[in-house]
Order: sequence, then C-alpha cells, then structure tokens
Amino acid sequence: MGLLSILFVVTQADRLFGGDTISFSVGEQVFPVGETEELAVQIDENGGGGLLLPDPSPGGDTDIVFAHVGDDPERGWFAFAARPPTSPRDCFVEWVPDREVYADTCDGAEYPPNGEGLTQYLVEIDAEGNVAVDLGVVARPGPDGAVAPDPDEGDSDSDDADDASDEG
Repeated sequence: MGLLSILFVVTQADRLFGGDTISFSVGEQVFPVGETEELAVQIDENGGGGLLLPDPSPGGDTDIVFAHVGDDPERGWFAFAARPPTSPRDCFVEWVPDREVYADTCDGAEYPPNGEGLTQYLVEIDAEGNVAVDLGVVARPGPDGAVAPDPDEGDSDSDDADDASDEG
C-alpha cells in the first residue's frame, strides 16, 4: 500500500503540481516544492491531508509529507518524515480526514496535522511565495506552531537558524 501511494504521487506529479515539474538534483538537500497559494489549494482539495513526496536522493529513504495547517497560505507549512524513524519502509503515515490526523499504516499510531512526533524538516518561503524544504535541517515546532531548526541537532549554519526564527 505504501509503495502504491508513493508511485501514485510520482506518476501524478504533473497533476498535483499544476503541470510543473519539481526540479531536484541528486545530492541536494534543499528542494523547491511550489508556490504557497497553489499548494494550499491542492492540499485543501486533498481533504486537508498533506502531499506525500518520495525522496529522490541516493539513499531514497527520507520520504516526507508536505502539509499546510490553517487558512493563511504564507504560514503553517510543515515538512515531516512520512514514517517514524524505527518503522520499515513499507510503513508510512496517511491522512485520515474524518479524524484530521495522520495514522501509521503499520501500528496505527496517530499524529496531528503538523506531524508533531515525527522528524520535522525546515520549510522556507521566499519573498515571491515559493516554498522549499531543507532535508539537511532537522527542525521542531515551537510553541506558536512555527518550525525552526532544532538546536539539539547541531545545525552548523547559525545564520539560517536566525533567519528561520524571524519568519515564525
């Protein structure tokens, strides 16, 4: 079932992303996802559940869910691991719209819409509203729900950490 969902996203990428192709080079840590307003509409049309994005990197094991929470397309973006770190590759979280949670397909564990409890990644939005996910920066939601680099993960670029906290 997990592989089928990932294949669906890969084969339906043109439809999901408005005909645009997501450009991502192997070895890159930051990749563009799309434009905030368009992505918010797509996620809303998906019943509020995020988009499952397979990891194209050489290891290919960092599949993520890209989610939006709230009504403001400029805020409330989250990127988190599509499965808990100890789960096998064929386990992943999927959106359960009637309960508004993500549920693990193997053990049934539930996670809130922002993916709290799963590994979080930094989401960056530029001045034009383009969204990118940085798989090289493990992040955590703050008290206001904004995601910032996790200081416990030893992010080596302190300027990026300062920039991310200013966005919140």
